[in-house]
Amino acid sequence: MPTIAIADPTVYQNDAGKPTDGQKLIADLNTVFNEVNNKETRIANLESNNMTIGGNKTFTGTNIIGGAWSLNASGSLNIGLASDPGSPANGMIWENTTTNIFKVYLNSLTLPLYNATPTSNLTPGIILPFRWRGSAPPVYASASTFTMAVIQDKDSTGVFDLLNNSTSTLSMATLGAVNGIAQSANLTGTIAYNNGSPTVTGTSTTFSTDYVAGDVMYDQTNSVVVGVVLTVTNNTSITLNANFVGTSKSGANHRRGAKAGNVFYSVYTIGGSGQTAGLLVSVRNVANGATLVDLPTNYTYYRQQPFFIRTDASGNFLPWIVGPGWPWRPQIKYDLAKTRETALNTFTTGTLNVLSGTGTANKTTWTTLGLSAYVPPSSRLVYLVYGSSNMTTDVRETGTTNVSPLGSATASSDYSAIHGPFKCNGSQQIDYATLNNGTAINIDVDGYVVTEVNN
Repeated sequence: MPTIAIADPTVYQNDAGKPTDGQKLIADLNTVFNEVNNKETRIANLESNNMTIGGNKTFTGTNIIGGAWSLNASGSLNIGLASDPGSPANGMIWENTTTNIFKVYLNSLTLPLYNATPTSNLTPGIILPFRWRGSAPPVYASASTFTMAVIQDKDSTGVFDLLNNSTSTLSMATLGAVNGIAQSANLTGTIAYNNGSPTVTGTSTTFSTDYVAGDVMYDQTNSVVVGVVLTVTNNTSITLNANFVGTSKSGANHRRGAKAGNVFYSVYTIGGSGQTAGLLVSVRNVANGATLVDLPTNYTYYRQQPFFIRTDASGNFLPWIVGPGWPWRPQIKYDLAKTRETALNTFTTGTLNVLSGTGTANKTTWTTLGLSAYVPPSSRLVYLVYGSSNMTTDVRETGTTNVSPLGSATASSDYSAIHGPFKCNGSQQIDYATLNNGTAINIDVDGYVVTEVNN
């Protein structure tokens, strides 16, 4: 900065020795020039990395953000590290130049802050926003596998990032591991069960702690799916939802979780510190109040997906297509043949048929129709396929008076179409009423909207 010479201010003093207005102006100018000089010096020190801020934060090294920037007594910012530090202090932030990722160490966890390498799926600048949901929809691959092209979710607590830009494939043949079915280790005691009976008897077991209704019991000793728990009577007795069919066994080790028929599996993205994010399915539905258990070793974080897998009697997937609304309230359509008319007044029943019968003479009689076989507990909207001959039908949510027309036909003009969505109650039920004594009425489930998964 150039030196500015100011004339001796005494020449401007008045007879009383007090400063004149001109003298005051010169003094103010000197104050301004001194402040500018001080700031220029501080900038020069910053450029040469000699600046200290408050005694606790310093820049050092060979450039403006080089070396270590002390954040607090235990944390530091480290730029240009070739690998992650072996024992980072709590609060430490660093750049790994090998992976081009900034990371922070907090409460014994290493978390990514920023990815400097763009990819087709993950733009620079993660950390993911709170409650972020960005995973790709699940795609049906086979009767026992499905894929997810990318996983990008915040976990259920909004803290941990679940990230995997490679395609994940879940197989129902995988038990107790990532990209498989949630399964426990061997539980306490042994079990016995008999062909033709729904009762499982335990020896030294703790059924009341280990199982809840809906859990799948697995005989680890003999690699047998025993069945789905209907009720837990006490610590040594469980009733299944159907008679066991197969060879009677006793003294068998047992586990919670396996592939079963005619059940809904909830789908979760999961992750853990140092682990690649993946997939997990479980009959435990967190959105419906259940507690997710039996995550694979080293996986402690999860996010429930707005999607459910329905298995047939053999434990195979019912094929699906994910429609509009992903990943918040998606429409899920079953990719299966529905009931259809093959000749006048002749219908071929589809896989998802929930009603096949005749009508009544008026619409004042309402009948409850359960849809829970194909509509999961976390859905309140359903799409229906309706077919009839010489009949009109109305529907409503069970327990309400909000009536919607489902379809109508005359004796000479049969009717069959997909309708909806219609609202069902929390037990996945609707009421229907028909008019005219037609020869046939058929209602199938075509699909549903996931409305209740908000975690």
